[in-house]
Amino acid sequence: MQDELETIIKEEILQWFKQNKYRRQGRSVFKQLENHGICFNVDSSKYNTSDHKRVWFNSGIFIQSVHDILWGVEERPKFPKEYHCLERKRIGDIRGDWKKYERSYIFEEGKDISQMKVDMLEDFEYFKTYLLGVEKLNFVERYNKLDLDMYHPDYDGVAVYLYLNGYEEASKDKLIKKYHNTKAEFHLNILKRLGISY
Repeated sequence: MQDELETIIKEEILQWFKQNKYRRQGRSVFKQLENHGICFNVDSSKYNTSDHKRVWFNSGIFIQSVHDILWGVEERPKFPKEYHCLERKRIGDIRGDWKKYERSYIFEEGKDISQMKVDMLEDFEYFKTYLLGVEKLNFVERYNKLDLDMYHPDYDGVAVYLYLNGYEEASKDKLIKKYHNTKAEFHLNILKRLGISY
Protein backbone atom coordinates (compact mmCIF):
# COMPACT_ATOMS: atom_id res chain seq x y z
CA MET A 1 0.00 0.00 0.00
CA GLN A 2 2.79 2.42 0.90
CA ASP A 3 4.43 1.79 -2.47
CA GLU A 4 1.15 2.40 -4.31
CA LEU A 5 0.53 5.65 -2.44
CA GLU A 6 4.08 6.91 -3.03
CA THR A 7 3.85 6.01 -6.71
CA ILE A 8 0.67 8.06 -7.11
CA ILE A 9 2.20 11.02 -5.28
CA LYS A 10 5.54 10.95 -7.09
CA GLU A 11 4.46 10.00 -10.60
CA GLU A 12 1.03 11.61 -10.83
CA ILE A 13 1.24 14.62 -8.49
CA LEU A 14 4.82 15.78 -7.93
CA GLN A 15 5.82 15.07 -11.53
CA TRP A 16 3.45 17.80 -12.72
CA PHE A 17 5.16 20.32 -10.46
CA LYS A 18 8.57 19.29 -11.77
CA GLN A 19 7.37 19.87 -15.33
CA ASN A 20 6.10 23.31 -14.28
CA LYS A 21 9.40 24.41 -12.71
CA TYR A 22 8.54 24.12 -9.03
CA ARG A 23 11.31 23.36 -6.54
CA ARG A 24 10.69 20.37 -4.32
CA GLN A 25 11.46 19.48 -0.71
CA GLY A 26 9.94 16.15 0.27
CA ARG A 27 6.22 16.36 -0.52
CA SER A 28 6.27 20.17 -0.57
CA VAL A 29 6.82 22.24 -3.70
CA PHE A 30 7.38 25.96 -4.25
CA LYS A 31 7.53 28.22 -7.28
CA GLN A 32 8.75 31.82 -7.07
CA LEU A 33 7.17 34.21 -9.56
CA GLU A 34 7.87 37.91 -10.02
CA ASN A 35 5.82 39.22 -7.09
CA HIS A 36 4.65 36.14 -5.23
CA GLY A 37 5.24 32.45 -4.81
CA ILE A 38 3.01 29.38 -4.84
CA CYS A 39 3.23 26.57 -2.30
CA PHE A 40 1.64 23.13 -2.45
CA ASN A 41 2.08 20.00 -0.40
CA VAL A 42 0.72 16.53 0.08
CA ASP A 43 0.18 16.46 3.82
CA SER A 44 -0.05 13.34 5.98
CA SER A 45 -1.89 12.70 9.20
CA LYS A 46 0.36 12.39 12.24
CA TYR A 47 -1.75 9.36 13.18
CA ASN A 48 -0.80 7.37 10.07
CA THR A 49 0.30 3.80 10.62
CA SER A 50 1.96 1.27 8.35
CA ASP A 51 -1.44 -0.09 7.23
CA HIS A 52 -3.58 3.07 7.37
CA LYS A 53 -2.54 6.25 5.54
CA ARG A 54 -4.48 9.50 5.29
CA VAL A 55 -3.25 12.34 3.08
CA TRP A 56 -4.67 15.57 1.65
CA PHE A 57 -3.62 18.53 -0.50
CA ASN A 58 -2.79 22.03 0.76
CA SER A 59 -1.85 25.15 -1.17
CA GLY A 60 -1.02 28.75 -0.38
CA ILE A 61 0.32 32.02 -1.76
CA PHE A 62 3.63 33.25 -0.38
CA ILE A 63 4.41 36.97 -0.55
CA GLN A 64 7.83 37.59 0.97
CA SER A 65 7.33 41.29 1.71
CA VAL A 66 4.16 40.48 3.67
CA HIS A 67 5.78 37.60 5.54
CA ASP A 68 8.69 39.88 6.52
CA ILE A 69 6.30 42.40 8.08
CA LEU A 70 4.12 39.81 9.81
CA TRP A 71 6.94 37.70 11.26
CA GLY A 72 10.16 39.68 10.81
CA VAL A 73 12.96 39.32 8.27
CA GLU A 74 14.82 36.98 10.61
CA GLU A 75 11.95 34.46 10.23
CA ARG A 76 12.05 34.47 6.43
CA PRO A 77 11.92 30.84 5.22
CA LYS A 78 14.55 29.54 2.80
CA PHE A 79 11.96 27.18 1.32
CA PRO A 80 8.45 28.55 1.92
CA LYS A 81 5.80 26.03 2.91
CA GLU A 82 2.02 26.22 2.84
CA TYR A 83 1.85 27.27 6.50
CA HIS A 84 3.88 30.43 5.67
CA CYS A 85 1.22 31.55 3.19
CA LEU A 86 -1.83 33.66 2.63
CA GLU A 87 -4.90 32.10 1.04
CA ARG A 88 -4.24 28.64 2.42
CA LYS A 89 -6.62 26.31 0.64
CA ARG A 90 -7.73 22.69 0.52
CA ILE A 91 -9.94 20.98 -2.02
CA GLY A 92 -13.19 22.15 -0.41
CA ASP A 93 -12.03 25.76 -0.87
CA ILE A 94 -10.84 25.17 -4.42
CA ARG A 95 -14.11 23.58 -5.50
CA GLY A 96 -16.17 26.25 -3.75
CA ASP A 97 -18.18 24.09 -1.37
CA TRP A 98 -16.35 22.91 1.75
CA LYS A 99 -19.16 20.68 3.03
CA LYS A 100 -19.67 18.93 -0.28
CA TYR A 101 -16.11 18.53 -1.56
CA GLU A 102 -13.67 18.69 1.35
CA ARG A 103 -12.02 15.32 1.86
CA SER A 104 -8.82 13.49 2.52
CA TYR A 105 -7.62 10.32 0.83
CA ILE A 106 -7.46 7.20 2.99
CA PHE A 107 -5.42 4.19 1.98
CA GLU A 108 -5.89 1.00 4.02
CA GLU A 109 -3.97 -2.24 3.77
CA GLY A 110 -5.88 -4.87 1.81
CA LYS A 111 -8.47 -2.47 0.39
CA ASP A 112 -8.87 -1.60 -3.28
CA ILE A 113 -7.54 1.92 -3.81
CA SER A 114 -8.69 2.37 -7.41
CA GLN A 115 -11.60 4.69 -6.50
CA MET A 116 -9.44 6.65 -4.07
CA LYS A 117 -6.88 7.17 -6.82
CA VAL A 118 -9.63 8.42 -9.16
CA ASP A 119 -10.86 10.87 -6.49
CA MET A 120 -7.34 12.05 -5.71
CA LEU A 121 -6.43 12.71 -9.34
CA GLU A 122 -9.79 14.34 -10.06
CA ASP A 123 -9.25 16.76 -7.18
CA PHE A 124 -5.69 17.42 -8.32
CA GLU A 125 -7.04 18.55 -11.70
CA TYR A 126 -8.96 21.28 -9.85
CA PHE A 127 -5.78 22.26 -8.02
CA LYS A 128 -3.83 22.47 -11.28
CA THR A 129 -6.40 24.83 -12.80
CA TYR A 130 -6.39 26.94 -9.64
CA LEU A 131 -2.59 27.10 -9.37
CA LEU A 132 -2.16 28.08 -13.02
CA GLY A 133 -4.67 30.88 -12.41
CA VAL A 134 -2.80 32.05 -9.29
CA GLU A 135 0.29 32.62 -11.43
CA LYS A 136 -1.54 35.43 -13.27
CA LEU A 137 -3.37 37.12 -10.39
CA ASN A 138 -3.29 40.86 -9.81
CA PHE A 139 -3.14 40.90 -6.02
CA VAL A 140 -3.65 44.65 -5.58
CA GLU A 141 -6.93 44.40 -7.47
CA ARG A 142 -7.88 41.12 -5.79
CA TYR A 143 -7.17 42.22 -2.22
CA ASN A 144 -8.61 45.70 -2.65
CA LYS A 145 -12.00 44.09 -3.35
CA LEU A 146 -11.94 41.96 -0.22
CA ASP A 147 -13.84 42.98 2.88
CA LEU A 148 -12.49 40.53 5.42
CA ASP A 149 -13.77 40.14 8.94
CA MET A 150 -11.15 41.13 11.52
CA TYR A 151 -10.86 37.50 12.61
CA HIS A 152 -10.34 36.09 9.12
CA PRO A 153 -6.93 34.36 8.98
CA ASP A 154 -5.82 36.55 6.05
CA TYR A 155 -6.95 39.88 7.55
CA ASP A 156 -3.48 40.96 8.70
CA GLY A 157 -1.66 39.76 5.60
CA VAL A 158 -4.07 41.41 3.18
CA ALA A 159 -3.94 44.70 5.10
CA VAL A 160 -0.12 44.61 5.08
CA TYR A 161 -0.04 43.81 1.36
CA LEU A 162 -2.31 46.74 0.52
CA TYR A 163 -0.32 49.05 2.82
CA LEU A 164 2.86 48.15 0.94
CA ASN A 165 1.16 48.67 -2.42
CA GLY A 166 -0.32 52.15 -2.27
CA TYR A 167 -3.27 51.86 0.12
CA GLU A 168 -1.59 53.15 3.26
CA GLU A 169 -4.42 55.07 4.92
CA ALA A 170 -7.18 52.46 4.75
CA SER A 171 -4.78 49.66 5.64
CA LYS A 172 -3.23 51.59 8.50
CA ASP A 173 -6.64 52.09 10.07
CA LYS A 174 -7.37 48.35 9.83
CA LEU A 175 -4.05 47.38 11.40
CA ILE A 176 -4.39 49.89 14.25
CA LYS A 177 -7.95 48.72 14.89
CA LYS A 178 -6.76 45.11 15.04
CA TYR A 179 -4.01 45.98 17.53
CA HIS A 180 -6.41 47.92 19.77
CA ASN A 181 -8.81 44.98 19.64
CA THR A 182 -6.26 42.27 20.50
CA LYS A 183 -3.49 44.14 22.38
CA ALA A 184 -1.28 41.33 21.08
CA GLU A 185 2.48 41.77 20.70
CA PHE A 186 2.21 40.20 17.24
CA HIS A 187 -0.02 43.05 16.04
CA LEU A 188 2.08 45.67 17.81
CA ASN A 189 5.16 44.38 15.98
CA ILE A 190 3.39 44.71 12.63
CA LEU A 191 2.75 48.39 13.34
CA LYS A 192 6.36 48.91 14.42
CA ARG A 193 7.80 47.21 11.33
CA LEU A 194 5.65 49.46 9.13
CA GLY A 195 6.52 52.56 11.16
CA ILE A 196 2.87 53.22 12.00
CA SER A 197 2.08 55.34 15.06
CA TYR A 198 -0.62 53.78 17.17
